[in-house]
Amino acid sequence: MTPGTFNITITKGTTFKAIVLTINPDDPLDLTGWSAFAEVRASSGGSVVLDLAPSITDAAGGEITLTTLTDEQTALLPAGNYQWDLLLEDASGEIFGRVLAGRFSIIDKITLSS
Repeated sequence: MTPGTFNITITKGTTFKAIVLTINPDDPLDLTGWSAFAEVRASSGGSVVLDLAPSITDAAGGEITLTTLTDEQTALLPAGNYQWDLLLEDASGEIFGRVLAGRFSIIDKITLSS
């Protein structure tokens, strides 16, 4: 399976709003009983920089939501260029994916705030 590409950038010290994804929007995949997994790493097998903690928020509609992070949480993340991907596991335990994958950048902000 060739994953769709979805690149993400987080700016340290700012709020990162949840990202809502729909698996196959034209004919949504029913995710009832499924689980989703998504992690950010420098490379395959490397240490996890960030668990995106995906949750299935509308199973029948194929909707998955990636986590929200506060400005305090993003301030603690190490700046750098990483990779991420999304895997799905069905009710029988079979793992599918990579459904989505891409670059994941954590950047420092230019403007200082109080």
